[in-house]
Amino acid sequence: YQRRVRVLTFDAHEKLLALEPLTHDDEAKDELIEKLQSIVSSLPAAHQLCACRVFATLHTVAEAEESKMTPISLATSVGPSLYGALAEVDASAVESAPKLNAVVAVLVSDVKRVFQLGRGVLDKLRAAYDVMPRMTTISTQNSAKSGELQLRRDKMGVRKYGKQHCVIKAHYLLVFKNAASSDPLLVVDLKGPAFAVAPTSKPLGFTLTGADGKEHIFKMSDKDEENRDMWVLMLRMARTAKS
Repeated sequence: YQRRVRVLTFDAHEKLLALEPLTHDDEAKDELIEKLQSIVSSLPAAHQLCACRVFATLHTVAEAEESKMTPISLATSVGPSLYGALAEVDASAVESAPKLNAVVAVLVSDVKRVFQLGRGVLDKLRAAYDVMPRMTTISTQNSAKSGELQLRRDKMGVRKYGKQHCVIKAHYLLVFKNAASSDPLLVVDLKGPAFAVAPTSKPLGFTLTGADGKEHIFKMSDKDEENRDMWVLMLRMARTAKS
């Protein structure tokens, strides 16, 4: 079977939106590429591999002598398919299309710098991808716990919570748009020394830090303290679960 992987994660989308518009100044472009390198390196291995292949292919098209497509025309044509799904949960993805297309154009034209494509880079990305759990395809059967939680997202200095369907499976917390979705918006690995989960009272919920060190803040939709405590307990137990 195959795994479906978004080229850009929601966190990456928000970081791309926060970038300053590109100018013709070489120093400004160098700074932009450094920021893009940081965003790309923070992507999960599957997304890095997928994005690297996509933008490397687009770069090849743009550089081909017989091609009439430039990086910006490719970005305008292909860009919406890269971040279009984000519009389902964030309308600004459509409103910010011109800005995102300009960033995608840089990813196309400077793919080697952004992804720091040296010898063996693709092999390392592929190896990291191959060891990812196959459960991300996604099967939520036999999950340890599932239900609706509200995940906090901080955007442009504004904090807001969105209802999500969350599932604890093996040593992962899977976050979906709703119970009918099969493609997770977020996968949190619960293994590793960085893992931490702590209950909160205001708002009633918990904070969760995954293996990558990123903190996620959840609020209980049902305002049930016992249910909150059960989520915290099951997350702690899931840390030692096998894939």
